[in-house]
Amino acid sequence: MKDEVSRWSEINRILDEVLDLEPHQAMRVISRKCKRDEALKQEVLNLWHEINADEPETELKLSRSITHLLERSARQDREDSEQERARQEDQKEQQNERTQWFFPLLSDPMLRFS
Repeated sequence: MKDEVSRWSEINRILDEVLDLEPHQAMRVISRKCKRDEALKQEVLNLWHEINADEPETELKLSRSITHLLERSARQDREDSEQERARQEDQKEQQNERTQWFFPLLSDPMLRFS
């Protein structure tokens, strides 16, 4: 019984690692994790195929493409906001430099407006 539980634990652990991978990557990881235990490899592959049978390959590719697109969009948004923050900081710095240059002139009585 204990061996059966540890076997299922090992199967679940391997499946957890490969569920979000592309099929060719999943096959590679399953082969590596199962090493020379062909029975384990077959059990993992059977379950993996069962799980992925619910989601046709085209839908799987589409969902991965959408995920990739959303991740890229989020990364671009982060970069854009960082650039905007840097631009705003530059503007503040330029304004401070102008202020530091202009205020001493205002304190000179010769330059004040009458």
